[in-house]
Amino acid sequence: MSKLSLARDILMRAERYEQAMAKYAEDMAEWKRQVEEAAERARKLEEEAASARRAAQEAAAAAAKKAEEAAATAARQAKESAAKAKKADKGGTVTKAAAPKKAAAPKKAVNKGSAGGGDVDYGSIDADGRRSEIVAIVTPQTPNGTKVTQRMGNNLPGFVSGDNGDTRGHLLPRALGGSGNTPENFVRTTSTIDNGIMNEFEKEIAAHVKDNQATIMYSGTPLYHPGSNVPFAVRIEAFDDNGWYMGATFFQ
Repeated sequence: MSKLSLARDILMRAERYEQAMAKYAEDMAEWKRQVEEAAERARKLEEEAASARRAAQEAAAAAAKKAEEAAATAARQAKESAAKAKKADKGGTVTKAAAPKKAAAPKKAVNKGSAGGGDVDYGSIDADGRRSEIVAIVTPQTPNGTKVTQRMGNNLPGFVSGDNGDTRGHLLPRALGGSGNTPENFVRTTSTIDNGIMNEFEKEIAAHVKDNQATIMYSGTPLYHPGSNVPFAVRIEAFDDNGWYMGATFFQ
């Protein structure tokens, strides 16, 4: 090979290398952008969760204050009634003091068709198969949900049937009353995550409901990259009126 041919070969190799490095830089920039977008969404979700916790704590404080005021009013009325009865008795007329009426217990809202007083909104599926957020109120009386049916894998974006690590993951888990026969409740997840740390996290939430006889607000949100209908993560959050909170993002 002549020196001229060798030089040309070196220049061609250098040009191909530069093109490959430019493509690599573009790919890295796109990956970085997606990571930053995901981080920003996660930050916003954390802010929303913090706001929800504050609202729940403020509502609980307001309810406690009203209860204290009601108790004080009842005590005052009882004292006044007793004083009037005592005064009437001294005058020769015996009058029984009327007992203060107990405030009627608030009626518990029960969604028709939802056992145990709980309620759930499974959201929707868009034209590309993306699942929306699921929200639910879970009570100690909420029964276990149902096992996933085979057909839930039909038309599930990203899910491939077989021994490949794919699973049909509940957004509202079975332990919290999630349906196994509602397409909106399922996204493609990996067996390692769905049957591992995410399952343990959901069990902790269910244990809080059972052990503390707590009513909780629960949400399950699939997170998507722009243009994708297969979630790269699932965000789970739960809180009650007493300040308890759990939240985590599970990357698939």
